[in-house]
Amino acid sequence: MGLVLGAPLVPVAGMLGVALLGDQQRSAAAGGSSVVCDTGGASVSAVDALGVEVTLDEVQVRNAAVVVQAGQGMGRQAQVVALATALTESALRNLANDGSYSYSGGVMSPAAWESARAVVVESMRLPHDGVGSDWDSIGLFQQRPSAGWGSVEEIMDPATSAATFYDRLAGVSGWESMSVAGAAQAVQVSALPDAYARWEPVARSLLSVLSTVRCAGGLASGGVPAGLDEKRTEVVTFALQQVGDAYVWGAEGPDAWDCSGLVQGAYRRIGVELPHSSEAQRLAGREVSPMDAVAGDIMWWPGHVAIYLGGGELVGAQTPAQGVVRIPVYGAPKYIRVIE
Repeated sequence: MGLVLGAPLVPVAGMLGVALLGDQQRSAAAGGSSVVCDTGGASVSAVDALGVEVTLDEVQVRNAAVVVQAGQGMGRQAQVVALATALTESALRNLANDGSYSYSGGVMSPAAWESARAVVVESMRLPHDGVGSDWDSIGLFQQRPSAGWGSVEEIMDPATSAATFYDRLAGVSGWESMSVAGAAQAVQVSALPDAYARWEPVARSLLSVLSTVRCAGGLASGGVPAGLDEKRTEVVTFALQQVGDAYVWGAEGPDAWDCSGLVQGAYRRIGVELPHSSEAQRLAGREVSPMDAVAGDIMWWPGHVAIYLGGGELVGAQTPAQGVVRIPVYGAPKYIRVIE
């Protein structure tokens, strides 16, 4: 199929140009994404499975670059699935939700729906590329806070939303041998499962342009929190030094980790030998309240651990799509204190 660029992408050493944008530009880029991809203001034209030529503007292309970047650890087929899904669900626009969906009952109680509506309208306060009103669906992948896809803030961040999609895809047994539409449907459970196939050719065209993109920013930045004692400083420093490494199940370094392997490696630096198991690490210390948590404490969710950085941030080996990252705290983890 043909691919036409509406504006030239900026070549830098054989790959797309990438820039770390300033704060005002960052808030507007990719619908407020924590990851910023500079695609040179390009638009992309491609032909869908119906033979219709479609043109994606610079906002859509930039969002596509964020999706591609988030899937670097899972390979091209996963990236095609994710792009086709986002094209289908939101036309690659980061959509807020104004809560105007007319609920007629049957799926949840009226009270539950009103609660979901009150939550999702908060998306209107966050950077977005447009407004939708399908249930309480938001973001590039039209994920629903009420269905356990994350907080409004997480879903409205294109990089986090894409990483969540890849994480769910990785949990689908045999997704690699499924059709693109089949894999997308296995994750999204859409009422229109055949819709994804239309956008597969466009997704492949986008990937051919964006597969080598390198994006800047990311999630959170900064150094070791001030005021920590020697042991906590060592744990946090070690963990932060691994940011950018790959996630590999069972890995214990030096260039790849799984969640408990990273925590184990960080604590080994201070002479504390933890088991390589998230559940066992939960039992390695005493639980403290979120209000009392200090940088260097272990954070535990069912089947997952990370290291708390303070200030509402963590560092962890998250998923194959994300690798080791520094990100905001999400969900409702338990905080485990090993360093007294």
